[in-house]
Amino acid sequence: WMPISPDLTTDRNRYELAVGERVLSVDSLYDHAAMSHYCTISAVAESPLVEGLLYVGTDDGLIQVSEDGGASWRTAARPDGLAPEAFINDIEASAHDADVVLVAADDHKSGDYGPQLHESRDRGRTWRSIGGDLPEDTIVWSIEQDHESPDLLFAGAEHGLFVSLDGGAHWRELGGGVPTIAFRDLAIQRRDDDLVAATFGRGVYVLDDYGPLRSLTEETTAAAASLFPVRDAWWYVPYLPMQAKGQPTLGSTAFRAPNPPFGATFTYHLGEDVLSARDRRREDEKALDAEADVQFPGWDRLFAEHVEADPVLVLLVRDGDGRPVRSIRAETKAGLHRTTWDLRHPAPDPVELKTPEFRPPWARTPTGPLVQPGAYSVELVRPTDDGYEVLAGPEPFSVAPTPAVAGSAADPGVEEFRSRCADAARGAAGGAKRIDAARDRIRHLRAGILETPGRADLAIRLEQHHRRLERLAADLVEDPVRNRLSEPHAPIRARIDRIAHEHWETTGPPTATQVASLERAETELADAIEAIDALIDVDLRALTAELDAAGGPWTPR
Repeated sequence: WMPISPDLTTDRNRYELAVGERVLSVDSLYDHAAMSHYCTISAVAESPLVEGLLYVGTDDGLIQVSEDGGASWRTAARPDGLAPEAFINDIEASAHDADVVLVAADDHKSGDYGPQLHESRDRGRTWRSIGGDLPEDTIVWSIEQDHESPDLLFAGAEHGLFVSLDGGAHWRELGGGVPTIAFRDLAIQRRDDDLVAATFGRGVYVLDDYGPLRSLTEETTAAAASLFPVRDAWWYVPYLPMQAKGQPTLGSTAFRAPNPPFGATFTYHLGEDVLSARDRRREDEKALDAEADVQFPGWDRLFAEHVEADPVLVLLVRDGDGRPVRSIRAETKAGLHRTTWDLRHPAPDPVELKTPEFRPPWARTPTGPLVQPGAYSVELVRPTDDGYEVLAGPEPFSVAPTPAVAGSAADPGVEEFRSRCADAARGAAGGAKRIDAARDRIRHLRAGILETPGRADLAIRLEQHHRRLERLAADLVEDPVRNRLSEPHAPIRARIDRIAHEHWETTGPPTATQVASLERAETELADAIEAIDALIDVDLRALTAELDAAGGPWTPR
């Protein structure tokens, strides 16, 4: 190491400075060990564009500049409104213009809690304020400039994080889970456009992929809907520690923080709420003069409002050939939103209209097979009676394999096998649902036959059908006797689900055993579905018709 400067501070003795209005006895000072030692360098920055262009800020109010790697130094001009003793908290040398430097300072130790953000366009010779409309009581600790858009600035402050889209003229406070706490340092992870923020509470927060902020303008926020550029997504299968999210077996003392959402993250903005016809009418009525008559809308309009479904917006993902791949429900409230696609096709499992009150931590939500790497696009659309109305987009993006699994995407048979697995899983789940519906139908028929005198023969035939149904259920879904006695058995649906979900949790091709097992299961499934359809659509339908003819009560069809 070698020195490249003289003392760049004022080199004043802090015990000779006034506390309040006068200098106090050294014995009167309290807890001075916790204070800064004073006359120290508090910020250093080197220009990323010009070698040897150095900036130094001190805790006693100086900004020093060297343009020759430290061989010589000059004291920069003082920004207007900055007290002589102000603390220089942070310095940012611009990556866009070699002459531009940004400074964050504060003078709260003298009772001034106002924001001090300044920019120089001539290497510290003159300054202008870029504090804009920051709140008056906002101490700014750190400043960071985006590496692509010079007008996109981030500020770490005493009570949160702020962003400016116009070079500091206007500022907005960042939400999305940002706590009201002092953010002392900021850094940008340039590869992924992530903002990393360190707090005075020894915590670190990450804003993943802030890139859409570069496209956030007055025009986009004023538009009915806007879809922002999408960062390319890595293609892999996330690892689940301890077979479940949240590490449930490690106890509450094991610290963990969530990873960024896996997949492709879509950022979109809605200028206003998407309303139903009823809500639009009520908004129109509210806008009427308080003394104006509210016209009766008419019975037809009221009935149409009654049967209308809730408004829905959809993020429609297409592959490189324009084929729809996934439909993801989007938010309908005004504002900025984010939704992440897990790079999978829809799950083949039956639709669940109710969310279970409890789901074990090891139980995963239904998932479909992974898509293949390649080019994709996303649109923000609204389903209408005439099809999809495109509100924003399309925005292109890529799904790229990570280097560790790059070779596995070349097998053309992988996508076909995943599709066959999904079709088989969907068929097996549908067969299981038909069995459940048939059981309910048989229960109703059994009760109806008891109410119908003179037709005991129907009860005998019904029980024959019931025994056939339960045999089919044992082959397709589960043998309850073997299950109760813990006897291993392999129903068709369980084998299909195992093949599908084990293969869907890898990016590689299927094994020979998986291929052979799926072929056998597909054949058995086709036979089982044919038998179930015949039992329900032929035999139970005929028995139901005879019960109706005999004057029995109505039963489900």
